[in-house]
Amino acid sequence: MVKNLVANSGAQPLALERDLFRELCDKTEPSEILATIAKESLGPEQVRLPENPFVVVVDRPSNHGNLGSSIRSADAFGVDLLITLGHAVDLFDPVVIRASMGGIFSVTVCHEPSTKALGRWIVDLKKAYPRLATVGTDSQAEVSLTETDAVSRPVILFIGNEAKGLSVELKTMVDKMVRIPMEGKVYSLNVACAASIVMYEVSRRSGSHPDSADRR
Repeated sequence: MVKNLVANSGAQPLALERDLFRELCDKTEPSEILATIAKESLGPEQVRLPENPFVVVVDRPSNHGNLGSSIRSADAFGVDLLITLGHAVDLFDPVVIRASMGGIFSVTVCHEPSTKALGRWIVDLKKAYPRLATVGTDSQAEVSLTETDAVSRPVILFIGNEAKGLSVELKTMVDKMVRIPMEGKVYSLNVACAASIVMYEVSRRSGSHPDSADRR
């Protein structure tokens, strides 16, 4: 099977010594095949979005596992584009890819280093999609996730940095800040968990999730 896969891909196969292969794989028990793949670097403005887009912007993600888990959830809940912003971990770091459980291969992802450039793109996007809402998350926000109509397509969802939340500049781009209602004593959730909850709510309210009322 592996031989057929390599033959059909048009790739250049190389046989490696076992110890070198293990070192390159950085896993205790590596698989029998390793691939190096050239990635396409896209900017947000190069991505073609659908009629009612669902975009997620992750502000300066610093934890590989959280970013990978967020991408995994983005795949589960129908996100059309996920953007990392600013000084961020590499979208294609092996740890991120593993944590995404393959989601990175089915969700369109890109990195935008400049907040100002992102702002200009959002202005243009709102011209193309007049109903587009921009929603940020904050555990201290006055509006509960369950009390707003903003979390449905078309929407841009902003996820803050693990330690600092959304930057001041990003908050100026947001139409509404929302919080996830919680009953326990902890005041906040892990950022990947919080992102997953809000992504699910967007999917459910948009009628795009299999269990949403609009699809029954």
